[in-house]
Amino acid sequence: MSVEVTPLDSAAQSQYYPALLDKIRTFPGVEAAGAIDQPPLIGGASIAGTQVDGGDFAMVVTSMILPGYFEAMGTPIRQGRSLRNEDLRRKVPAALINEAAVRDLFKGGPVLGRRLETGAPGNFVEVIGVVGDTRQWGPMSDAEAEVYVPFKPSKETLDQAQGLTIIVRTRGPAPGLAAAVRDAATSIGPRVLVDRVRAGTDWLGERVLTPRRRTVLLGLLGALGLILTLVGVLGMTTYAVARRTQEIGVRMAFGARPGQVVGRIVRDSAIPVVIGVVIGIGGALLATRVIKTFLFETTPTDPLTLAAVAVTLAIAGTLAAWIPARRAARVDPVTALRAE
Repeated sequence: MSVEVTPLDSAAQSQYYPALLDKIRTFPGVEAAGAIDQPPLIGGASIAGTQVDGGDFAMVVTSMILPGYFEAMGTPIRQGRSLRNEDLRRKVPAALINEAAVRDLFKGGPVLGRRLETGAPGNFVEVIGVVGDTRQWGPMSDAEAEVYVPFKPSKETLDQAQGLTIIVRTRGPAPGLAAAVRDAATSIGPRVLVDRVRAGTDWLGERVLTPRRRTVLLGLLGALGLILTLVGVLGMTTYAVARRTQEIGVRMAFGARPGQVVGRIVRDSAIPVVIGVVIGIGGALLATRVIKTFLFETTPTDPLTLAAVAVTLAIAGTLAAWIPARRAARVDPVTALRAE
């Protein structure tokens, strides 16, 4: 839930948000509550020049948070500790960085206790912890180096009328909590603008709506293509085996057992099926590169997908040969020899 304090006063904002979080934490079922200026996935985070004390300089994502944010989001603490209320009053502000920042700024070296100069010259913060990476620019983006600093209203944030997004984690279903959180936001402190309360699943759903629609469309097209392929394999293989009915009758007349006849027919029919599957996989490896931009958390050469389709087509081809061969092997040899 986004909350903006309408009086553009740094003192009012500094007091309002911690008081709101303290009140929300007293509600039944609330496990953790925190706040951030720009939550992940929406791509609205600030970028600031950041330099390690006496070290490398880089442009990194800078987010302002209040204690409880990482606990509410479920972001793991990899090193050190999370932000506490007493850190808001430190002379040198505390800060946390993500794992990408460790790689980019510290080259994997020690980070706890080190100082960063971020934003304006002389604006130093001290690293007290390392957290897991999050994706600021959407689900399909890579995690970038990020520094989390305590929320401190400044002239820049006041000019932008920038509020905070309140994040609440519950222990389970909490009916009525949304209304209680909204009431709490409007009942304390100055006049505020409160956005609607959204569940985390709804928030994520809005971010992946377009990729999800693409996935459904591609899934339907893929299923249709697979069905057409199966129908083609079944039809052609069944027709090819049916044309060998006379051959089956000859083999049966010379003493071949039904199992031997069926096995031979299935083996003969499996050869073109296997060749077709191999060629098809080769073509798929080339063709799927076209849809690479539509894929999420998978590759165009995903072995599980290719193996599943190959096995499905192989089974279809085998059944298409086995069913008519078995049917023909049960027919009296004289009847089979007359069939034309």
